[in-house]
Amino acid sequence: MKKIHLFIVTFLLGMNPILAEQYAPYQLKVTDSRLVKENGRLSVEFTIDYSSLEVPANDELIVTPVITKGQDTLSLPFLLFPGKTRDKANQRKMRLYGKEENFPVPYATLYPGGKGQLLFTYRQQLPLEEWMYGGQLELLQNVYGCADCHKILASMPLNYIANPPQVAFIIPVIDQQQKDTLTLYVHFPWDQAVILPDFMNNATALGRMDHSIESILRKQPGKIQQIALTGYASPEGKYTYNARLAGRRANAVKEYILRKHDITGNLIATDTVPEDWQGVRHWIDSSNLKYKKEVVDIIDNTPDPDAKDNRLRHLDKSVTYNRLLRQAYPFLRRVEYRVNYHAAPLTSEELKTVYRTHPEKLSPAELYSLCQTYPQGSPEFNEIIFTTVRLYPNNAAANNNAAAVALQQNDMAHAKAYLSQAGNTKETVNNRGVLFQLEGNIPEAIQCFKEACANGCQESIQNLNNLERTQPIQ
Repeated sequence: MKKIHLFIVTFLLGMNPILAEQYAPYQLKVTDSRLVKENGRLSVEFTIDYSSLEVPANDELIVTPVITKGQDTLSLPFLLFPGKTRDKANQRKMRLYGKEENFPVPYATLYPGGKGQLLFTYRQQLPLEEWMYGGQLELLQNVYGCADCHKILASMPLNYIANPPQVAFIIPVIDQQQKDTLTLYVHFPWDQAVILPDFMNNATALGRMDHSIESILRKQPGKIQQIALTGYASPEGKYTYNARLAGRRANAVKEYILRKHDITGNLIATDTVPEDWQGVRHWIDSSNLKYKKEVVDIIDNTPDPDAKDNRLRHLDKSVTYNRLLRQAYPFLRRVEYRVNYHAAPLTSEELKTVYRTHPEKLSPAELYSLCQTYPQGSPEFNEIIFTTVRLYPNNAAANNNAAAVALQQNDMAHAKAYLSQAGNTKETVNNRGVLFQLEGNIPEAIQCFKEACANGCQESIQNLNNLERTQPIQ
């Protein structure tokens, strides 16, 4: 550009520098402007009204669209508004010196002073670079006359290049109470409620229970909330007797725990299932009983448990009943063990170890804590977010967070599906606004952002500000 100015000075030494003061920014008016970001490119478009522009004969006005952010600037091809004498001098100079080397070609040369409304639409497309986010498109106005006659007029701000809309993540509620369910097949001889460690596989079952309790006491001392024991009896015999027998079996395991572990009795609750018909039904479903259909009908359609037992006893001369006694009922005489306890948070390394082998054992809060050890948007972060919603498809926070990642990946279809299961928290409302914005529905996006802003969503405050600044500045 400096070469241009020198050539102009050579031919126009007689120009009065005061003429440059005649210009005012309002002589040019932008009637429409917009920036479109798509597929890594930025489209710039604006319409300029120069009907009121007056350029003295020896002057020229150069209007340059510039993208600027801090110290970074990018000048786009300029518009040239020459006075009549200056236009002739420019053309003569181009013939003498050649336009490519010494006279940069404007995007367009526009001649003010015509009749009627004078409009021109400027369009330019360029690569969208990272530094441009948060920048602004401005029109720089420069008046050139002679060496001493250069005036920079006020710039005209057009559009703000909005940052990508910010999604909002929800930190799942931390549930420090965990449950360890261990079904113990503590086998009892028929009609007994005494634990025999060497009877059948009782040694293994009791060892598993002892290990469960001791591991909790060792890692989380004093954090056991409750141990729940449910005693079961098989259905043969009278229901009232079986109810007492199931209770005695549960109490037998309770006394065993109290003898072996440092636990108070009020932490152990007992319950009973006097006759485990559900267990019988489950065994029958996987069996090859000859009269399976008849047995199922008796179990499902005979409400009274004693009558149920009696009908089974008399089916096919007790052949089926005796088979149940030998093969099914022994495994129903058991105690089920469950423990609820407050757990200390796992370390990052412990979370990673569990995630690699048994991710289903981690809660939504633990999975979210794990993903925070990776940069947001990284493959590891995104994988954990999607694993969480796969493991907990009905969890609102998991669905919201999966929608947030899908939006970052421009996956609108999955984002919409996740948001439909995410409730109406401020974060979810913000993310619906992001979806609307990416789909081009700006009014709905603004409405969502305003609603989320009112509830204190910081991401929506930024998103709303970006959208408002994206509008043309007149």
